[in-house]
Amino acid sequence: MKNKRGNVAVIAIIIVIVAITASVITWIVATKSQAPVQQAVVNQPTPDTKTKPISQPAQVDTSSDWKMYTSNLGFSFEYPKNWSCNITKGSFPKNSTIVEVGVGCTDIARKTEFDNIPDKLGGAAYYKNDLDVDFSGYETISEYLKDPTTEKIGSVVLGGKAAYDVIIGGYGANYGIVTEFDGKVLVLSFLPDSKSKIGDIEKHIISSFKFTK
Repeated sequence: MKNKRGNVAVIAIIIVIVAITASVITWIVATKSQAPVQQAVVNQPTPDTKTKPISQPAQVDTSSDWKMYTSNLGFSFEYPKNWSCNITKGSFPKNSTIVEVGVGCTDIARKTEFDNIPDKLGGAAYYKNDLDVDFSGYETISEYLKDPTTEKIGSVVLGGKAAYDVIIGGYGANYGIVTEFDGKVLVLSFLPDSKSKIGDIEKHIISSFKFTK
């Protein structure tokens, strides 16, 4: 009987130890499951809130497409590099001597094409420069505008001087600009027959025109 009682006591002790061990293990597991989860913090790059300058488009240099004409008569202007400009000579009513009165400019290719016309169509083909800048025989604009072949159509500024838009008649018609300079009337005559027909070339010539004395 004593052995049976001893065995029962041992078994009981083992059961108690197993129960205690199981309780401890359960408590440890429960404690770990309740621990806060540490999340890794990833350093994100801070956005650059500073305004970055906007790159500007490169300026196109068109100066190589133009040449500068400077006249001894006191004016200058830019003209296309594929044009040719030559001094114009003439005489004024008060002076019969042939002198330099201006300059005539023309598109070289257009002039070459005209020169190749056979017999100039029996004399019917008449060549006109793309631009003529000449002193007229008049001393004032009021005298110049009395010419019945000239019509004033508006006002404009040329090289810082007051000037007038005109339609110049005669054989055909041309858009022109007139102003008083150096005691005479200076006339710019363009190939188009109206102001509405002038293009970028004519506008560039007008905007670049300067008086040099």
